[in-house]
Amino acid sequence: MEYSFTNVWGASWGTLKATWVRLAGACAIYLLANIPVWGAQAVQMISQIIQKKNPDEVKVIAATNAFSGAAGCFVLIYQIFVLVPLLAGLLWVATRAVRSHRVAYGDLLRGFRRFPSVLGTVVLVAIAQMIPILLGLAVLSAIVWFGIGFSNFKDGVQWHDFDDASRAAVILGWIWAITCVVVCYWICIRTMFSLFVVVDETLGARSAMASIETSWRMTQGKALSLFGLMISLSVGTVATLLACCVPFIFLGLPFCLIALATAYNMLVAKDVQSTDRAIAAP
Repeated sequence: MEYSFTNVWGASWGTLKATWVRLAGACAIYLLANIPVWGAQAVQMISQIIQKKNPDEVKVIAATNAFSGAAGCFVLIYQIFVLVPLLAGLLWVATRAVRSHRVAYGDLLRGFRRFPSVLGTVVLVAIAQMIPILLGLAVLSAIVWFGIGFSNFKDGVQWHDFDDASRAAVILGWIWAITCVVVCYWICIRTMFSLFVVVDETLGARSAMASIETSWRMTQGKALSLFGLMISLSVGTVATLLACCVPFIFLGLPFCLIALATAYNMLVAKDVQSTDRAIAAP
């Protein structure tokens, strides 16, 4: 089936009905795996509350800082070695469901089997997404620093206090920052299927860079449509989350995964066909 916004939505409902129970179970397992992170974050919040209530107690401050720091280290390590590969496995479960394969909970371990490539993909994608954001912040800060000066804001300077050159500097700075944010979102869309490619056993063992290149090639000319798909899925998922956790676990999250896997399956099939034709061509 050819990729399109409507085709993804239409095909996803049928797949969800056929694999609803096991897919919801896989989503529940992933959410349960997040409980240690939520517990560590609760420890950090409690530590901050204790510090605010005892700002002059040196021993209390030192103890809460130690607990908070340990909790933060735990969250980072746990996310890297457990949640990231488990998320990749969840994507593989959704992909198998879309391809009419039997969904097995053991497929959740697929991300652990491909851990180096999974982690490399996540790191490289994060770096690519952060580059335009850092550039935007750096240029905006430089424009404000040289065009206005940060010290002016300490005195509550209002917009009408700026001269024309300063106003132009601020406007140009914000235009640049918004442009960088748009570029960041564009990179997110172009690399959104990288983890799918990494765990897709039908494509063979691909490296992190090769997976990103494949996702980039697959999404060429589809960025606007995929952006609309992501917006619609985000709205639906947030709606089920606000309604209650039960609709989110059994409807919102499973449907979002199925829709993404459906879009991936449509695009990767076309990409494989195009690659095969290019190889066969004299």
